[in-house]
Amino acid sequence: MKTFISILLALCSATSFAITRYVSPYGSDTDPGTLALPYKSITKAVASSVAGDTIYLRVGNHVYTDKINISKVGTPGTRFYLLAYPGERPVLDFSSMVFSSSNRCLDLSGSYWTVRGIDFYKAGEAGDEVYTRTIFVQN
Repeated sequence: MKTFISILLALCSATSFAITRYVSPYGSDTDPGTLALPYKSITKAVASSVAGDTIYLRVGNHVYTDKINISKVGTPGTRFYLLAYPGERPVLDFSSMVFSSSNRCLDLSGSYWTVRGIDFYKAGEAGDEVYTRTIFVQN
């Protein structure tokens, strides 16, 4: 019985649970990133996330003046997810960024990411290395 409990405790401590984080244009990066108190920036949500987590963007214009860098790496079994909140269509607004074809709005240098349901507005370039890094972008 003692061995069984030891094995059970070892398995439970090795198991990680995916967390859902939320980002809203009306949030704050000092908030905990919950549905009721979302983060303001994707950067904060990514920094707080681990592989397997989901980041939901809420509806509205998410205004950025610089590119968003995402370099975290997941695995085939524990991807990162950057998704529109169900039933909503958020907009990443880069109209405050100096427009140039060499300006990337989203620099995805990490791998095993899924990005879905997000509109990009006034982005110079979305990047063309996206699919070589096991990243799926669906709109």
